[in-house]
Amino acid sequence: YGSTATKTYGLPKTLEALASKAKYLFLHVRLKVFKMSNPKQVGEQFIAQYYNLFDTNRAQCAQFFTDASTYSFEGETCKGKQAITQKLSSLNIPPGTKRTVSTKDVQPSAVGQGAIVVFVTGEWGGQLYQETFQLVPNGNSYYVHNGIFRVGNNNPFNAPQEAVDVSKAFIQHYFTTYDTNRQNLSSLYRNNSYLSHEGTECAGPQPIVERFNSLPKVQHDGNSLTVDVQCVNGTQILFMFISGQMSIDGANPLKFAQMFQLFQEGNGYFVGNQIFRLNYGG
Repeated sequence: YGSTATKTYGLPKTLEALASKAKYLFLHVRLKVFKMSNPKQVGEQFIAQYYNLFDTNRAQCAQFFTDASTYSFEGETCKGKQAITQKLSSLNIPPGTKRTVSTKDVQPSAVGQGAIVVFVTGEWGGQLYQETFQLVPNGNSYYVHNGIFRVGNNNPFNAPQEAVDVSKAFIQHYFTTYDTNRQNLSSLYRNNSYLSHEGTECAGPQPIVERFNSLPKVQHDGNSLTVDVQCVNGTQILFMFISGQMSIDGANPLKFAQMFQLFQEGNGYFVGNQIFRLNYGG
């Protein structure tokens, strides 16, 4: 993806300061689904409950969303509980469609306030799928503030107009640098940046770049990418989901999925959350 943006990356500011700007988003919810626990337990409970309802009675998934929720399904974005519920209920999915969850990753969200990020890959109806959520607490419960689902490549660049330039600039910068000189990615991360890469977790610029440098040479296929972007707090915080193909050491392409949560900092952005998975299916 090309870009007309002139954003730069890597200026100093704390995650806590950005979290305080987003705080107003998380104060008015009245949903009770889960008891508060550690992030991984919440993520496991959410995945089990959400997919059970999604695969048996999607109308009941309404309980996971509020008017503050944003959800993207195959390149189409809906906002608010009613619109999301209508979209899920309208999906023409045969009863009994088999789902296999292959990988589950959970991170504390860099927005703070006890929010968590969930990332899932697997096989559904004979196709590889990938999905990510941001769960936000309210008292002793959580709701889905952001959700993005992908199987195919319908509407491959799905982003609100105000986030198009910065999203394209980030994607071009990140994947070009990752494929050519990963050490130069260190400016994208802060001490409280989280990375989960194929189940290996680390935080902070040095451990993250060390993880990248330990991996074999790869080449991402820019023409294969699907990109979904949601605004969490205007363009100050962007929730981004990317899927596509990449080759490792020149071998046959493999399907991958990756999420980023970007935080604005001066004239640029840094990565607060990042999760990567190859998707082999069940």
